[in-house]
Amino acid sequence: MLGESKIKRIANQVLSVSQADQTEMVILASNMGLTRFANNQIHQNLTRQDIHLNLRVVKDKKIGVASGNLNFWQEKLARKDLKRIVDQALAIAKTQPPDPYFVSLPGPAKYPKIRSFSAKTAGFSPADRAGQAGKIIRLARAQRLLAFGALQTGINEIAVANSNGVFAYFPETFSSLNITMMKQVRSGFASAISPQVEQIDIEQLAGQSAKKVLTGKQVMELSPGKYEVILEPAAVNQLLLYLAYLGFGGRAYHEGRSFISGKLGQKVVGDNITIWDDALDVQGFPVPFDFEGVPKKKLFLIKKGRAKNIAYDSYLAAKYSGQSTGHGLLAPNTLDALASHLRVKPGEKSTSQLISEVKRGILVSRLWYVNAHHHNLVITGLTRDGTFLIERGEVVAPIKDMRITQSIPEALSSVTGISKEVKVEESWAGANLVPVLRLADFNFTGVSKL
Repeated sequence: MLGESKIKRIANQVLSVSQADQTEMVILASNMGLTRFANNQIHQNLTRQDIHLNLRVVKDKKIGVASGNLNFWQEKLARKDLKRIVDQALAIAKTQPPDPYFVSLPGPAKYPKIRSFSAKTAGFSPADRAGQAGKIIRLARAQRLLAFGALQTGINEIAVANSNGVFAYFPETFSSLNITMMKQVRSGFASAISPQVEQIDIEQLAGQSAKKVLTGKQVMELSPGKYEVILEPAAVNQLLLYLAYLGFGGRAYHEGRSFISGKLGQKVVGDNITIWDDALDVQGFPVPFDFEGVPKKKLFLIKKGRAKNIAYDSYLAAKYSGQSTGHGLLAPNTLDALASHLRVKPGEKSTSQLISEVKRGILVSRLWYVNAHHHNLVITGLTRDGTFLIERGEVVAPIKDMRITQSIPEALSSVTGISKEVKVEESWAGANLVPVLRLADFNFTGVSKL
């Protein structure tokens, strides 16, 4: 780890040499270890250390951004790197036209005190990761399956400083595991992420992945059409990712590209759907500030089916007479303000209860190759790694993967059940907390030929 004091020294060096009217520095330092396995054997282990500096300067309302990697294991090289990046950002700013909508970088603030650091995760060694991978491989061999996947652990340090007096620092640990079990053309997927590697139940996930491969005997093929559906958390998370990416941001809203443009206060999905963003929730990957140093806070986006709020960064807030909601990304942000810690209000029934209520439908483990259209948020993609027929409340047979073409708002308007269990799923720049959803109908438009 660099540590807060060393990062503060870097910030002071950058701010002291910059000749801009305003200067912003974001440092992302990481120390990551990764162990990959395939065909029931470990085939790769790597360790990577990186220090990334992202620099934004403002001179006469002209904005320049430059970035680079710092070698702070060799101080002389690091000082040269800093000056080079500052000079590049200033040179870029000189070539730009003044931005009439830019007002100012954020000012200093108080940040919530949260912790997302595990000493065990920080010290998890290659041998530790190999031991966990070995458990998965042994289970796969016992079931005559092939196991593929990766276990990753490490430390991230995030720091934001600017010439207006902002300095924010947050260290976190992370761990992630993904497993795909295979047998011939059938596959089953399971994954988990956590700041604490000890919270990831390796054997439970391996068993879950294997069960998806071994459930039922002969793979059936269903005709395309609308079916009642159970979406497991990984599939639901795809809907949330595109809601955040294309629906909840201030830029999309004010440019008329969001499905909620002009509809704040109006019903946009089912009454049983409440979605909020909460980066302070310790169940996920909490973080106290965004990439501009603006404090995070809970923000309701949809409440009982009605559009409630939209997300802003400082630039969009100034442009549209709003207030930053703490959803800024690294500059230059050509996307939008991004809600990256979404939560869906859970229901009162278990997943098994939701399945038991389906007369005839499809269980979808996850989706892949997903793309979306902007305004109506219609997504296309394929089911993957465990798609099953449900009949009379029982999962009876695996089916061939199917292509979907489905409006996300329409899907969230047909939710008939929400699980009480929730699962942490990876987000664009954080983690979402996701339940299982039962939908009255979901549009399947084709059958995979694989």
